[in-house]
Amino acid sequence: MAGSGISTRAVHATAESDNQWTVSTTASTSQIAADATRVGMLITSLANGRVYLRWDATAPTAANCHTFIDPGERLLVPDYAVELAVSMTGSVSGGTINSHWGLAV
Repeated sequence: MAGSGISTRAVHATAESDNQWTVSTTASTSQIAADATRVGMLITSLANGRVYLRWDATAPTAANCHTFIDPGERLLVPDYAVELAVSMTGSVSGGTINSHWGLAV
């Protein structure tokens, strides 16, 4: 907007981190802790079945999940959820969920 005096710029990662979770039918709440410095996250499923995800510390189920990821899929976490905790539950045990994220520190 011309004359508003407000400007914005994209925030880019200056560091990175990774996480690997062995999929279980027992929920892992806040498997990935909330982090205000996180600016992007990619989740890859090498799981044996569907994995349910929530963007908070609640145990996800098929009925209350925010989203899910199937074997072989990748999920780019939406911008609004990048800084939030990620909780996970597998529909079956086995395999891994691999996460990679960028941090602006």
